[in-house]
Amino acid sequence: MKNLTETKLRFTTIIQPSILTKIKLIAYFTNNTISDIVEIALIDYLNNFEEQNNIKIDDLMNIKENFNSKPTIVDEDDIIEEELTPNRKSK
Repeated sequence: MKNLTETKLRFTTIIQPSILTKIKLIAYFTNNTISDIVEIALIDYLNNFEEQNNIKIDDLMNIKENFNSKPTIVDEDDIIEEELTPNRKSK
């Protein structure tokens, strides 16, 4: 079952009429919307791409997000406090 709170964005593209006709027929015969058929096809394409290239797109996106994020600034007082605090062993 689909998540009803899932956000979707409008995506407009140019496509050959013969391909659009085939997508419409598949949507009609499978009782799905055209957007569902296109989404399924894109997911299949992405999965196939990841498998053939042995890479995960999400990993690449995470690297970009981590690269663009601001570095955390460590307060010097926290470092000194850590160094002065003795290590406690649990019994």
